[in-house]
Amino acid sequence: MNSNYPVKITSAGILYLNMPEELSILEDFMIIDLNLNNVQDYLIKIDEVLDSGISIECSGNTTILKIKKDKTEIYNISIDQECRLDTLLLKEILKNYLKESLLFTIEKDLKRKQVIYDKAKKSNSLKDILKIKSDLQQDKII
Repeated sequence: MNSNYPVKITSAGILYLNMPEELSILEDFMIIDLNLNNVQDYLIKIDEVLDSGISIECSGNTTILKIKKDKTEIYNISIDQECRLDTLLLKEILKNYLKESLLFTIEKDLKRKQVIYDKAKKSNSLKDILKIKSDLQQDKII
């Protein structure tokens, strides 16, 4: 099964991978439970299971994952549905999610910085220049 799926963004600006119908529960997992701050934790848990063979159960806001060496069950509590997929495939999907999320975050940051750069080039007043400096300091660029 493929681990590369098209990137989608919700109206709220949340990135997820567009999954086939049989894995649509993964979309809910990505939108509600997964983010750049915790995806690595899930990847570490998967590696622990793959290395040790000992199953792990973990839960998010709406999903429960039962990670086993060969298959992982993802249960969506709110809609009372589950799907199963190869654990290695889940690892690859999460790795791709992490990569796409990083690219998305970097792209947003670059666009924001480009706006600041364009303002700085056009600024002539001290007040405008100091405002840009303050913006850069808040973003920890300087």
